[in-house]
Amino acid sequence: MKVIVNRPLNFEPLVLVLTGLPRGADSQIELFWNDWTTARSSLAVCHCHNKYFAAEAIDPHTTKVSIEWTCTQCLPLLIDRLAQHFPPLAQLEIGVKSQEELQRPANLIRIDATNVELESGFKERVGPFCISQEEVTVSEFEHFVRATSYVTTAERSGRRASFRSNFGINEFAPAERQSMPATLVSYIDAVEYCRWANMRLPSETEVIAAALADSSTHDVVTDLLRGSLKALKEEGKIINNGSKITSTLASPDLVVIRQGPYPFLTTNWKQLVRRNRLLKPLDFFNDVTGFHVCKS
Repeated sequence: MKVIVNRPLNFEPLVLVLTGLPRGADSQIELFWNDWTTARSSLAVCHCHNKYFAAEAIDPHTTKVSIEWTCTQCLPLLIDRLAQHFPPLAQLEIGVKSQEELQRPANLIRIDATNVELESGFKERVGPFCISQEEVTVSEFEHFVRATSYVTTAERSGRRASFRSNFGINEFAPAERQSMPATLVSYIDAVEYCRWANMRLPSETEVIAAALADSSTHDVVTDLLRGSLKALKEEGKIINNGSKITSTLASPDLVVIRQGPYPFLTTNWKQLVRRNRLLKPLDFFNDVTGFHVCKS
């Protein structure tokens, strides 16, 4: 097994990338971690305990694992135990290449310059720009929170739910939640994330430009059109149909949340402005609203 160590190591959390696993082995990793932390306690080599675990499948044979706690004393034992437990493991990469890598979204797509019309008839030419094809994930937002000790609007309000655990994702296993959109975040939270990540929020016209398949109108959104969503993603469009925080302020106290129209325009789309365009306080959050990030 080849071992790559990227320094300096950040142990909160420590990131491991396991390459060469047999298909389906990612489901065994959490069981391995629980067994390992129990065994480590009996060895008494350090004071680490099981604080945090998250696994994300990158492809069928590669899994990224974030763990706490691990230290320089128990890490060599963990490496040996991984090699013994997963003999097919070809490579173990420990740590990330740099803090910049943590902050850089991996799924930016380019949107060419285009004209966008809003329900009011206002027209704006936007682009070119780059936008994350998926919304910022729980894992990505977690990196920001851990790096800055940030407390979200929802957490400050005393809500039990947070971006880590809420109605929209609780039915999924903890490892699956990591790749899901971070919700229960406000415009205020999203702006702070963007400042940390050296990115920005997209405007409402940029969200529409990135999500619309074309500027044609359709009487009915047919199954044929819905079936082309996968192709839209492959062609470089965002396809998540949830509510999205934008950078557009309707007033100093109100932000525009877009819920459409996307991915296709219906003939009555301008009459649906109250559904598609919500005006909310800057500290608004809920279980279905996330955000994308942009670079010009």
